[in-house]
Amino acid sequence: MSEFVIENGILKEYIGSEKYVTIPNGVTDIGDGAFRGCRTLKTLKIPPSVMYIGRGAFEECSNLEEIEIPSGIKYISSNLFRGCRKLRSIKIPLGVTCIDSYAFYCCSNLKEIEIPTSVTSIADGVFAGCSSLEEIEIPLGVKDISNDLFRGCRKLRTVKIPSSVKSIGNGAFYKCSSLDGMENSINKICYKL
Repeated sequence: MSEFVIENGILKEYIGSEKYVTIPNGVTDIGDGAFRGCRTLKTLKIPPSVMYIGRGAFEECSNLEEIEIPSGIKYISSNLFRGCRKLRSIKIPLGVTCIDSYAFYCCSNLKEIEIPTSVTSIADGVFAGCSSLEEIEIPLGVKDISNDLFRGCRKLRTVKIPSSVKSIGNGAFYKCSSLDGMENSINKICYKL
């Protein structure tokens, strides 16, 4: 019996319990919540045929450490990696234009994230609760620092905000205690708005 439920190229559900998983070639979509709550999963290999990953596909995969997002992905869905507490680094591929709400919420070990210049929209709470994140660069073209974007990122010391940013949302830097030295810079940005 296969560990994958696949219909018309869409991986609907993973029903296995392996630590190291490779999605079969030919899969084009990973459905909403397909791997949700797979606590045994440590490493996932996604083939280049995958063009879309649904909401919460890897939510609460609390032991997931390693994953590479394929280059065909253009959109990071909401809650995609929510609660993936062991995920340490991620590279978002060039071509992605939007990171939807709470995509990396409570990825408490996430230290490194690479956001490409193609990203123009980062929704509410994307990095909230990423308590190990120390620095991040927002790409030129992003116009809003969304509500609760970095809420609770206690170790965050450096945020490079581009000149394209026109607004900073409510609670964007709430409980970012290591950003104390940057407070005046944030106030200046807000004043210019």
